[in-house]
Amino acid sequence: MDCSHKNMTNLPAQMLPKTEHLIMTGNNLQTLQNVDPSLRTLNKFSLQNSNIRFISDEALTIFTFKTDELNLSGNKLKQVSRKLHGTLNGTKLWLADNPFECNCDMMWMADWLQNASNVIDRYKIQCADGKWKGELLIFFLKLCLSVSEMMKNQFVFHQEQI
Repeated sequence: MDCSHKNMTNLPAQMLPKTEHLIMTGNNLQTLQNVDPSLRTLNKFSLQNSNIRFISDEALTIFTFKTDELNLSGNKLKQVSRKLHGTLNGTKLWLADNPFECNCDMMWMADWLQNASNVIDRYKIQCADGKWKGELLIFFLKLCLSVSEMMKNQFVFHQEQI
């Protein structure tokens, strides 16, 4: 079902029988929260460039139930839920061209992106803020892990000196 560029603000309330693909490219969805459970039957979601700022954990669970592909690229996501990496189960995922915040609170993503071969564009996901703007998120988060480990080692060294 192709609902591209229709200036829609919500996902369709009902799907045609046997619909397997939902293409919502170029809409104005902004928030995906109360998603109809009937969408579990879809195996491909194309939601790129739809101004999505927030996706609830409930929506992620529905999107990844049977989904083979989930395209969230080109939206306005500043971060993603930790639940995302636990619910994918092999789903191909696109996340590039979102304004991700780069801070050490997202360190969990470093590990995930390093090993997530199903995140097709993982080496194109960039930081969108501050002095890290334009840096690859996967490498910025590795830096957070390195600094965190260094600080832990420095604390242990200081304790041993006392």
